[in-house]
Amino acid sequence: MFLAPAVILLAVWILYPLVYTIWRSFYDRSGNNFIWFDNYQSLFSTDTTRTAIKNNAIWVAVVPALVTAIGLVTAMA
Repeated sequence: MFLAPAVILLAVWILYPLVYTIWRSFYDRSGNNFIWFDNYQSLFSTDTTRTAIKNNAIWVAVVPALVTAIGLVTAMA
């Protein structure tokens, strides 16, 4: 019972917009025609998007490992 208000707020403010956004992404710009994965195909076929994903992957993989290594070296010194 104590978690019910938090679960309700989570569903209303997080889950519903998430599901609705994913559902709307399968429609065209006007929102009338269901186009399946065409939006995603055009998004991921551009070089700019692929470069952005690659750069984000580098930041996610390399930077935390580097910061942790520097912190360990500093702590041991």
